[in-house]
Amino acid sequence: MIRIWTCGAVGGALAYVAGYALTYAVAAGDVEDELAVLNFVLDVFGQDAVPTWTAVGWLAYNAMYVPLTYWNTSQNLLADASPLVHIVPGVLLALAGAGVAFTVNATTPTAGARVGATVALGFLPLVVVGVFVLTVTRGDLTIRPDPALAVAAGALYPLVFGILGGALTGWFRGRAPQARPTN
Repeated sequence: MIRIWTCGAVGGALAYVAGYALTYAVAAGDVEDELAVLNFVLDVFGQDAVPTWTAVGWLAYNAMYVPLTYWNTSQNLLADASPLVHIVPGVLLALAGAGVAFTVNATTPTAGARVGATVALGFLPLVVVGVFVLTVTRGDLTIRPDPALAVAAGALYPLVFGILGGALTGWFRGRAPQARPTN
């Protein structure tokens, strides 16, 4: 059981990191350009610039439908982005769930779903920590991913997609012909 939990935690953590890395690779240049004006204004008022890596993290949370909160409002930075951006976290978590099911040799959809759900053990804690890491405070303004929605997404995304990936893997492995010993 510890092996399953460990595989799930590692798979979930890898899905979180891969999602951020993929978002960074695709969007860092555009994000940096968008931040130029804001960072110029912040500099004029003696405030620190918002780092590109932080704003890219905001985009990664927006891909899970977690908006930014500031001044009692919410905003999704990906409102004009391709809908394909929103499938990245789900695909990565389904792959993580499939990887766990494959690693522990799940051979039924039920067994695959059970072990696929364990990706939440690695994904959810990083989502929660990420809310704090990605919080930016400049004067009276605090910008961060919505904490409540981040926790909800951090729990639901790995459960839904990890279970799906694990169940599919269990189903495929259960249908695969068994290897026969050769004499």
